[in-house]
Amino acid sequence: MEKPGLNMRFGDFEADFRTQELRKQGVRVKLPRQSFQILQKLLERPGELVTRDELRQALWPGDTYVDFDHGVNNSVKRIRDALGDSPDAPRYIETLPRLGYRFVGSIDEVPVVPVPVVSSAAREEVGRPARWRWRFFLLVLALALVLAGIARQWFFLRVKESVPVVEIVPLTGVIGKQNLASFSPDGSQVTFTLTNDPKRGNGLYTALVGGDTLLQLTDDPRDCCSAWSPDGQAGFLPQFRRGIQHLYGLALGGHTAEALCPLPAWALSLLHE
Repeated sequence: MEKPGLNMRFGDFEADFRTQELRKQGVRVKLPRQSFQILQKLLERPGELVTRDELRQALWPGDTYVDFDHGVNNSVKRIRDALGDSPDAPRYIETLPRLGYRFVGSIDEVPVVPVPVVSSAAREEVGRPARWRWRFFLLVLALALVLAGIARQWFFLRVKESVPVVEIVPLTGVIGKQNLASFSPDGSQVTFTLTNDPKRGNGLYTALVGGDTLLQLTDDPRDCCSAWSPDGQAGFLPQFRRGIQHLYGLALGGHTAEALCPLPAWALSLLHE
């Protein structure tokens, strides 16, 4: 008889000889290991008598001391319980008194998928494309990372070039606290008050933007808030003198302030318009 495969199917059941498991419609049925071994012996010789002595020799070696008859009877009973079989009307396991047991069920053919034998050379040929695919993938990944780094560097260089560099420089090279600056119409000169300079007195000064040469216009610390004439040649300074608010004209090339006329309080805001 042809040697059975690893699986045998009968009715709703399937026996897996490799794992020694019994399943019913795909669901595992609990069966002790020794009971499964007896079932396997019967399935391997369907329709033939398997004697009790054969079972003893296969399952209980000669140096094992057990109640053999009791052990076989219990194992067969567990098989019948798992299969839902009856000794009086057997569908799968038939008892032949004082002789042994016989499998009387119908065994279905289980398709066996042949396992191809692949030589080492063939395995190497099969594995070679996979290795090349991995190498190609790593090469593409490395190239993408290099291109991303170049693009990032180029982007930051372009951004750096497009952002104007703002350099903060002093308007004048003068030491001391300078306040209340007023620029000439062309932006080349500035007037301001100067305080906290131990080398110079307080008052109103003028200087070229970016220069460090000062021209002192007044020496009164109350002088401030000067305004330029449209041509940039003269300035105007409001100030209180003896309780009266006056408008003073400043000749930017001189060193003194000349009073021109009294200034009404409402006209003060016009100086900076």
